[in-house]
Amino acid sequence: MDKDTLRQGTEDFFCTLTSQTIQKHSSQVWFSKNESLPGEKDLLELCDFLRGDFERVRTAKDRLNEFNKEVKKYTEEQHRILDSIRLNDRSITQGSAGTGKTMIAIESAVRAAAEGKRVFLTCYNRLIGEWMQRQLEQWKDKITVSSLHLFLFEQSKGFDYDTPRDNNQDFYNNYLPLLLKDIYQKGIYEKFDKLIIDEGQDLVRPEYLALFDAMLTNGLAKGSWEIYGDFEKQAIYAQLTKQEMFRLLIEAGQHANFLLTRNCRNTRQIGEETSLISGFEQPPFLLEHLEGIAVEYHFYQDDAHQKRLLAEQLEKIYKLKLSEKELVIISPRKLKYSCAASPLGVTIKEIKNAPDTESNQNYWTFSTIQAYKGMESNYVIITDIEDITSDAARSLLYVGMSRAKYSLILLISESMRKEYQEILKRKLR
Repeated sequence: MDKDTLRQGTEDFFCTLTSQTIQKHSSQVWFSKNESLPGEKDLLELCDFLRGDFERVRTAKDRLNEFNKEVKKYTEEQHRILDSIRLNDRSITQGSAGTGKTMIAIESAVRAAAEGKRVFLTCYNRLIGEWMQRQLEQWKDKITVSSLHLFLFEQSKGFDYDTPRDNNQDFYNNYLPLLLKDIYQKGIYEKFDKLIIDEGQDLVRPEYLALFDAMLTNGLAKGSWEIYGDFEKQAIYAQLTKQEMFRLLIEAGQHANFLLTRNCRNTRQIGEETSLISGFEQPPFLLEHLEGIAVEYHFYQDDAHQKRLLAEQLEKIYKLKLSEKELVIISPRKLKYSCAASPLGVTIKEIKNAPDTESNQNYWTFSTIQAYKGMESNYVIITDIEDITSDAARSLLYVGMSRAKYSLILLISESMRKEYQEILKRKLR
């Protein structure tokens, strides 16, 4: 096709093409003028195929469904790590947010249970513990799933406490681990064949390791255990440095080390912005080609302004005709101190249990960033951001921002605009 044929029009072009095709192949045995050339039906089907979805308006729900299908493809590294873990009795797997640590821990627990082993799968965060428990409901006879604090409390019921509970932190961090360690050492409770710890960065401390040693058949030195954690940025409850924790683990027993590098949760945009705001020179993971929408930053002048901004964002998402359960509002503050607490013309409820969502949910959900650690949501709005420069604030923002899979919106105090612009300059270098 050249300029001359274009001037003649496409109809003349295809008529010429048809006659030339007939002339070229008329002597061939297989060729039939009536059957070998495409008919009207064939041409319509070809047009539909070439036209694709351009005539269909893709809704926000369509794009979200397509994104979630893409996420499921990026599991090759997780399967490779799982296969390697099976070859080692003891291992530590490190990975940044979104690299699949929790899912590997769950799958590893199932594989061990399928071999007839009694498994204890634990974590720090209560919501994650409840969520994992629901995922493994059919394995409850073989796999005990619980956040460690809840497990300590439940297992010590019926035993007399000889200490007051005035200091709740000391009660869970010192007294109950020591009590339960003695119970296991005396053979009152049956030991576990395998120990799997998620959120290891929050649970590696001498008191807990002594308990784990007593709970596990053959102890930590010779028993079977796996620890998963992000020891760089998500150790918001840790009492020890990364170096101190790893020194304890080396003393506990010889183990293999694995590293997860591929982010299979967040879009490229969310991954890059999370790294930027958190202070990483480069993302601590390999970003897959999960394209999404730009991260939004909105600056508020005061509390009233922030409430209006939040109401506007919720209204925008509501107009996308997405279910309320697709979004979570998270904050460094508790609900009663957050901008989400005041009436906004919508209903906002705090997440008490996981997954605290209903199929016909008609309200938005809220959680502190700390309580939502380890969880994820397609849409996330982070409110009440008053600091983006201190190490503590950056760690908290890293945890919060990495909860978002597809869409992320941040509401930041106007007092932080200059600091945000300085951070943005790093991106443009």
